[in-house]
Amino acid sequence: MGILDLLGISKISKVKAELRKKNLIPQADLLQQMKDNGYSDKWNEIRRDFEINMLVAQKVNTMAAITSLGRFTDTRDICYQNGLEDAGKGFQNYVDLYEYYIKNYRELGGPTSW
Repeated sequence: MGILDLLGISKISKVKAELRKKNLIPQADLLQQMKDNGYSDKWNEIRRDFEINMLVAQKVNTMAAITSLGRFTDTRDICYQNGLEDAGKGFQNYVDLYEYYIKNYRELGGPTSW
């Protein structure tokens, strides 16, 4: 039992504070939403396609996608390091999404030149 447990600070509160400290504020907010919605281990095909279509519609370029990938990877890792397995699995969906988007950027309608 750690000092945070003795003080009554939950794992999720600790993780959200760490995310905010690392300027991952949108991810901290998303973590709370995921918790409130009961987490989601794996997206189904419909959800994945919806998220991809949103990135395409917003014309997210590869540099922005790479930045987001890094932010979601860091968030996932912080969740796992702090014992928030369900949250880590939920953030893995975003890691997978951005990896797919970056890999298939041109086929998804991104410009052919940088």
